[in-house]
Amino acid sequence: MAARKTQQETIPPTLSPYEGIRYLLLQIKQLEQHVISLPQNHPDVSNWGSTTKGILNQIFGQPNGEMHSKTSDFLYARVACKPTYCPMAVTKTPNGDTF
Repeated sequence: MAARKTQQETIPPTLSPYEGIRYLLLQIKQLEQHVISLPQNHPDVSNWGSTTKGILNQIFGQPNGEMHSKTSDFLYARVACKPTYCPMAVTKTPNGDTF
């Protein structure tokens, strides 16, 4: 018999919509002014992604301890151009690996 996966605790949102928008606008500004010009493997690119994920988790919460679907949609979104021409075209697998 297969082992049952225990359901994790839901983590509620900790940022109001207003605060969340304010933080996301700062992330967009940082992206436009600095991060977008960096190579994919630069630590600042990864840090920007991690920080943005954290902000989204605080905005939407984490149902059953998992990422909210809106956070997941953002993290796994694809850009509409070839990766060789888009510095932010990092592919992430569901377990968080990048390539």
